Amino acid sequence: MPLPLAIIAGAAALAGAAGATGYVAGRKSRNAEVAELKNTIIQLQQQIEKLNTIIEKQNHTIQVLKAENKSLNALRIIEKSKLKKRTRGAILFEYAMFEYMEFLRLEVNGTRDLDETESTIFAILDKMFHGKSILLEEKGLIKMYISNKYSYEVKHLISLNENALESVDGGQHAS
Repeated sequence: MPLPLAIIAGAAALAGAAGATGYVAGRKSRNAEVAELKNTIIQLQQQIEKLNTIIEKQNHTIQVLKAENKSLNALRIIEKSKLKKRTRGAILFEYAMFEYMEFLRLEVNGTRDLDETESTIFAILDKMFHGKSILLEEKGLIKMYISNKYSYEVKHLISLNENALESVDGGQHAS
């Protein structure tokens, strides 16, 4: 039995209306999901901006720390150089004292005569170790003489052996 056309048309209209209602209801529920996703995306973008700002600040801090580190390394090198110069000066002084003691021993024993250079150095050292003022040029002569005679020791900052002065005076101590 065939259904009358009016019934079929009515059923189709009802089905269409129900479908449209379902479509509208589905669309409204999706609008809420879409709005929620949009809000989530906005929040994530804001967090990304905050994190990028933090990263930029940290990168700036890292650059500042690197610059400070380079400055400290430069200062360390300068201080190391100063310390090396002071050490070299102390070593030069030790060997100058050793030479002075050696010149005194030679003078007392009369075992050999000093050459002109040695006599000049001995005279300057004698003034220096007796608290008399010496000229800058005289200091330069002593430095050059000691640096040449003990070049390896001075270059490698090798301090004078503690027993060296005892060997100069033959182990005899004045009473």
